Amino acid sequence: MLTRVCFGITGHPDGRVQGYEGHVGHRVVFAYLWQGPERAIRELEIKIKTDFREHLFNGHLGAEYEWLTEDITLEQIANWVKWEVEDVSTITTVAENATLQIKQG
Repeated sequence: MLTRVCFGITGHPDGRVQGYEGHVGHRVVFAYLWQGPERAIRELEIKIKTDFREHLFNGHLGAEYEWLTEDITLEQIANWVKWEVEDVSTITTVAENATLQIKQG
């Protein structure tokens, strides 16, 4: 079985999980979930896309997705994010390997 790590931004984690489950046909759990001000989170996502550009999965017609090629492990990207946000007090860990029931607003 081929597995890949993905990443992205959402304002509604539970809805994002349901969307993935509807597409893949099985239960989905985010391995890690961080939260923070939108600007800080968007800057973090841009940094991931920049630093891991050569490892972004390219699909049909060359579409680039927020999936990392299988040579990047969950531990590698999680440790990278943890290191990047270590000094950013506004970004905090919300969940690790947990089913989400996060209140919105």
